[in-house]
Formats: sequence, C-alpha cells, structure tokens
Amino acid sequence: MKALTAVTLGAVAVGGSTLAASRVPVAPDFSALPVAAQSPSSAVALTHVNVVPMGSGRVLRDQTVLVEQGRIRGLRSADEVQVPAGVTTVRGMLG
Repeated sequence: MKALTAVTLGAVAVGGSTLAASRVPVAPDFSALPVAAQSPSSAVALTHVNVVPMGSGRVLRDQTVLVEQGRIRGLRSADEVQVPAGVTTVRGMLG
C-alpha cells in the first residue's frame, strides 16, 4: 500500500509540475506607469477608495490610503485628510 501511495504521489507531482509550468504568468509591464508609481520610495495617496480590511468582512467607504516606501502608512476617511504637498495622488472612482 505504501508503494502504491508513493507511485501515485510521484505521478501527481510530475504531472502537476508540467501543468504548472504551462501556466506561468507573464509579468505585467509597468513601464507605462509614471515614474512616481514605479518607485517604492515615493509617497502615494489613494483618495476616495473603498477599503476591505482583511478578516473583518466590512467595507470602509470613501477612504484615503497613504503609501510610503511600499507600505501603508495611514488610512483615514477621505474628508478628514489633507494630502501633503509633493505626494502623488491617485483619485479613486468615488470622488
């Protein structure tokens, strides 16, 4: 029984790797984006967006998300935030 299981798992592993290799995703071309959007060190404010916090199942509507150096640094209601000068702003579809 152990030998049969090993053979079956081996066949699945070999077949699975061939299948996975045939579906390798193509990396998106970000060269058309503005330089500020390509650089993780720049700050970006996503304004008037809905946010769904992981694990909560609720939607925070009309928020501003501040991203600096590739990390979320702030989240507030869009009407409470004044985006600092020099920060690239990407306006969402809500505002």
